[in-house]
Amino acid sequence: MSRFLLVVTGLIASLPAWTQSLPAAEQAHLEKVYVHLHQHPELSLEEEQTAAYLMAQLDEIGLTYDYPLGAHNIAGMLENGPGPVILLRTDMDALPMDEKTGVPYTSQKEGAMHACGHDLHMTVWLGVLRHLHRHRQQWSGSVLFVAQSAEEIGKGAELMLENGLFERFPKPDYILAFHDHAQLPAHTIGVRSGWAMAGVDMFTIRVRGIGGHGAMPHETIDPVVLAAKIVVNLQTLVSRELSPVQSGVVTVGAIHGGTVGNIIPNEVVPLWQQACRTHCCR
Repeated sequence: MSRFLLVVTGLIASLPAWTQSLPAAEQAHLEKVYVHLHQHPELSLEEEQTAAYLMAQLDEIGLTYDYPLGAHNIAGMLENGPGPVILLRTDMDALPMDEKTGVPYTSQKEGAMHACGHDLHMTVWLGVLRHLHRHRQQWSGSVLFVAQSAEEIGKGAELMLENGLFERFPKPDYILAFHDHAQLPAHTIGVRSGWAMAGVDMFTIRVRGIGGHGAMPHETIDPVVLAAKIVVNLQTLVSRELSPVQSGVVTVGAIHGGTVGNIIPNEVVPLWQQACRTHCCR
């Protein structure tokens, strides 16, 4: 293992002690970053102000970067002598939901909330870059740092590649990313071999029917009933198509159709995802 990876691994292993030993000013700065990002969430493909804030922080550190690499993607290099190229990545986008946590730093944008931890990811990403830049004597190599737009809808990485990420920058020897985990206690880091979290494929199904009055369903083709059957039967992909020794999840997170209770609509759109830790999502 290279000295650079040993340093990174050591940082991870000693993270609780390392964060506690941070100067008070550095802790206060990172907390301010987190609060700002949490209060100002932006949805997928709309992260213009988030990207601007991150770039201002990168400027303060003294790093150079390319922007945009499709959507609001950011990428740059922190070079520090010979050694491996490590890609360090964060996501940026928020979820389309209202915050009802009641915390003092709650989201200031209606219909958007950092409910998936991307505000934390960005804060740690900046904190690691600040630390590596200030302690260059402790490691050797290069860091390709990437801030990814539109992760929640699966578009940001694709746009980044289409806009020449690996034509502008070297391909990494290793890729480092992490995700917060609501089931782990605070100040705890979870590490495991193999799959840690699920890979995800997103699908949208449009169920078309023939609408009409709810009192005369025999004259319609009811897409609501068809969509309901699809939602239920999708679960058999896991229960009857996947090996019992492999894990998988099928989730229908949203379904849209109709306007009133007594009219059968012309179409219904269930939005669903398939997530698994098996070969189906390599």
